[in-house]
Amino acid sequence: MSAYDAIYDEAIGQYGLITTAQARRIGVSPLQLVKLARRGRLERVGCGLYKLAAALPYEGDAPAYALAVESVGEDAMLFGESVLGLLSLAPVATDRIFVGTRRRVRRRLPEGVVAVRVAEGALAAVYDGVRCQPVAEAIRSCRGRVMSERLLEAVAAARRQGLLSAGEASRLRKEFF
Repeated sequence: MSAYDAIYDEAIGQYGLITTAQARRIGVSPLQLVKLARRGRLERVGCGLYKLAAALPYEGDAPAYALAVESVGEDAMLFGESVLGLLSLAPVATDRIFVGTRRRVRRRLPEGVVAVRVAEGALAAVYDGVRCQPVAEAIRSCRGRVMSERLLEAVAAARRQGLLSAGEASRLRKEFF
């Protein structure tokens, strides 16, 4: 199996993205990534982050959210209203993508990506192949920035989609009213 084939197999499930750390785990060196980028097979999209150059048939905004999370770093997760946007739980502004991280971010981020510090013990979940803040926590973190009515609609939508248990939905409703 060629280096590109190994990268393709790894990246296809991650919206065409691969980090140098992930490449190392599958036996592909950073030098091989650079060579593949020079040949036009990969595109360098950030510090230690590459994307398959071939057009992939992904629908919706999930690839943009995945790129934002991967560009912040390994421990990053989609945060707050961006989680609601990814899951179509509430109408939110899409001009900025909020990404939570436990560490300071010094690298240059893509336009519209905002890094937010989260607590050391913050949990992450995976929705649509993107690391995210759990839905209940994302809804809580939107308090004060998103109208309460929209957050209640988000709770109802998350419950319908099976993203929240009945108990979690009830607790969230009580918190808002």
